[in-house]
Amino acid sequence: MKIITNISFYLAIIATIVLLLASTFYVVPDTGKEYTLFDIIFGVADDKVVTESGLVSEEIIIKGINSHYYEMFLPLVTVIPFIVGIYGDKKNSITRFQIYRTGKLRYTLGKFMAVLVSGGLITMLGQMIFSLIIYSIFPHGESEMFELNKMILFEESDFCRVLVDRIGIMGLYILKFFRVFLYGAFSTVIAFALSIVIKNRYMVLTIPVVIEYIWEKFIYKSMDAKMYTLLPSSVGNVFHTDISWMLPFFITIVVVSIVFYMVCLERKCDCGEE
Repeated sequence: MKIITNISFYLAIIATIVLLLASTFYVVPDTGKEYTLFDIIFGVADDKVVTESGLVSEEIIIKGINSHYYEMFLPLVTVIPFIVGIYGDKKNSITRFQIYRTGKLRYTLGKFMAVLVSGGLITMLGQMIFSLIIYSIFPHGESEMFELNKMILFEESDFCRVLVDRIGIMGLYILKFFRVFLYGAFSTVIAFALSIVIKNRYMVLTIPVVIEYIWEKFIYKSMDAKMYTLLPSSVGNVFHTDISWMLPFFITIVVVSIVFYMVCLERKCDCGEE
């Protein structure tokens, strides 16, 4: 788990928090003026703005805030620690010795597990720290709209209903952090699979963003409401959770990526080094 001990891993978590805090949480109806969470932290917006927004901390944490910066740059942020670690090993000829010592299968599975966990932890830990900041700023409670969204979720998902019945609102928090973990893991797994055939680290850094953009357009074109849970733009909204779609999709992506990496590794004579 060398990636997690790298300073770039912790910088990526900080960058995730910054992207979340740059989100617009309230737009004044009369003037159209937008307020971000940074405006509250630095005193640009006062408590009156927080009250006018009608938002509560539980709703922001569980439902999320629409943030174009978060959707656009999060795949880049989660992949950077992997790029620093993996491509550094390739350049220093460490990859060849690791494969000779452990074997191709163990090397592949170990690396996949490392990048999956690191990418997921970046988004999850960033979201957790962001949630603590939100909890300290906004009032607590559940609005009428929040209750309505919760009822709709329970009607569509028996799993979510049972989970919340057992452990209360904490179940929604668990679903939230689970969703963002999968989102970060998805980006790094895709990037790692591509790294076996693409030597340019900057292309590997940006291709996951392009893939997610194409995927989002595909879902919108499909007009299938059940697939909206797989939208990158809905990753922060627990009320779009459908476990029956999320887990099979993610497992399929991981398996396909591992098979693709193994096939390419078997055909390379340089053991994937530069």
